[in-house]
Amino acid sequence: MTASTDQAPCCTVRCIVLCALPFLIVGVLTAMYLIAPRFYLTYIIEEANREHGAVEIVTFSSAILGGLLLLGAGWRLFGREGRRLTPRSGAAIVGVVGLAGVFFAGEEVSWGQTWFKWKTPPAIREHTIETNLHNTDIPVQAMGSVFIAGVFFGLPLAWRLRRGWLPERWGAAIPAAPEITTVAVGFAWKEVKTVAKFFIAEEDRLTTPVWRDFLDQFNEHKEMLIAIGLLMYGVSRWRALRSGG
Repeated sequence: MTASTDQAPCCTVRCIVLCALPFLIVGVLTAMYLIAPRFYLTYIIEEANREHGAVEIVTFSSAILGGLLLLGAGWRLFGREGRRLTPRSGAAIVGVVGLAGVFFAGEEVSWGQTWFKWKTPPAIREHTIETNLHNTDIPVQAMGSVFIAGVFFGLPLAWRLRRGWLPERWGAAIPAAPEITTVAVGFAWKEVKTVAKFFIAEEDRLTTPVWRDFLDQFNEHKEMLIAIGLLMYGVSRWRALRSGG
């Protein structure tokens, strides 16, 4: 059975609601900070203890679950494709994104150090204070952003313009509108912080509450939205498999 090669148009109530979800999330985060800043800084995201805030918990949970769902979906597709991985395989794309989701989740909690509080080994401590790569000189976050943009923006665009030059099996790996929208909102939301830099002088940022307590955390908001997008992507791949797509 081959994969469905085109995404259904986003015209159902479910699809529209899911596309609206990231806008609702950033709206709720903003409202929480404006209306109840103490609650926001205690339970949503706190600079001194952010790993235990709601944003970080949702990010890790969504990334690990999305990654595992994608790995499972990739394995199922691999079976449907005759258990052969080739450049024409949609299973390979789904599986690689699944691995990226698991890696993202692992980095988010420093591969368990956040929970189990082990001391960073001396060999690693020479490069980073935690057991992860994103705090080293390796541009993990930049490379991750490029990868995510390629999967959620570049791949769907290329599929729309393919005119027969992309393999039909890649259709099983094309993200749908809700996950594309969620990731796009994450990237756009992060750019609000970039714009704000033009209005708040660097020397004033640490003493400006709205920057210190809210705007400076927009990268974490972006990561959460990307993780939710990965979870949506994993769920949509499984839905497509169950429907025979």
